[in-house]
Amino acid sequence: MYSDWLKNLKVGDLVLIEQSGPSQGIGKGTVSEITKSGNIRVGTTIYRKEDGRERGGGSYYWKYLIEYAEKRWQKELERRTRLKYLNFINEHNLRNLPTVTLQAIAAIIESDAAVQEAEKVLDKTAQM
Repeated sequence: MYSDWLKNLKVGDLVLIEQSGPSQGIGKGTVSEITKSGNIRVGTTIYRKEDGRERGGGSYYWKYLIEYAEKRWQKELERRTRLKYLNFINEHNLRNLPTVTLQAIAAIIESDAAVQEAEKVLDKTAQM
């Protein structure tokens, strides 16, 4: 599964790095070295040639290489942006906002729901 694309990696190739734990998510890196034993260095970390998992580490958390795909990277950037805004909103007590501000927020949410519903209808129409 992993070995085909891992075997073909060259210095300068882009890869994605998935990480578990509190810092879970996907990062992007560039292959900086293929070691004499065939392992892959990205930045200061060495990954196993067999499966792309981080060598050593010995931690409960893990990192491993994923074949680079721009669509997947863009999805990760969207996830990070979304989390940033959700955390920002979560840090504020909405109960303390003036009524007019709450009405504006509700209007935005209702508007977004209407747009999403319209997009579903358009998708169904396009599939016909």
